Amino acid sequence: AFGDAIAETQTIIDVFAALLDITAAEAAAGDARGLAPVALDDLVARVVDLYEGVAEERHVRLVADAAPATMLGDPMLLMRMLANVVDNAIKFSPEGGVVRVSLSAAGEEALLEVCDQGPGVPAGFAGSAFERFSRADAARSKPGHGLGLPLVRAIALRHGVKVAMSNLDPGLCVAFRCPLARGA
Repeated sequence: AFGDAIAETQTIIDVFAALLDITAAEAAAGDARGLAPVALDDLVARVVDLYEGVAEERHVRLVADAAPATMLGDPMLLMRMLANVVDNAIKFSPEGGVVRVSLSAAGEEALLEVCDQGPGVPAGFAGSAFERFSRADAARSKPGHGLGLPLVRAIALRHGVKVAMSNLDPGLCVAFRCPLARGA
C-alpha cells in the first residue's frame, strides 16, 4: 500500500509539473527574451538518436531526413516538443512500422514533420487533441494523462510555430511550421 501511495503521489506531482510547464510556455508566447539560434537539423539528430533504442525495442524503424535550418528558440523546450511527438509516433506505430522525421526549409520557414503508420486520430478529434487532458479512445489503454500534446502546442505557441496534425492512410502526420532565424 505504501508503494502504491508513493507511485500515486509521483503521478500527481508529474501532472502538476506538466501543467506548470504548459502555463509557463503559454505565458511566454511571443516573448523573444532568452531565445537563441537553434539548429533544427541538430535537434532532429539528437531526438532521433535519443529514441532509436525505443524504436528498436518496439520493432519500429525511425528514419530522419533533415536539411539545415535555424530558428530562434529555447533548445530544451524545442527538444521536448519534438521528443513528445516522436515518442507518441513510436508508441502508436505497429510492429514493423516506420516513423519518419523530416525537416525542410523554404522561404522564411522550416517544415518539420513527424509521420507514422499508426491508427491516426478519430474523425473530429484533431481539433481537441491539443487540449489539456484530451485523449482519444485508442490512447486510453496507454500510459498518459493527456498533457503531452497540450505541452507541444504551448511550446509551439511560445516560439511562433504553427502546429497541425493530419491523418494519413495509414498513420498520422504532425507538422510544425517554424519561422527561420533571419539570415538562416
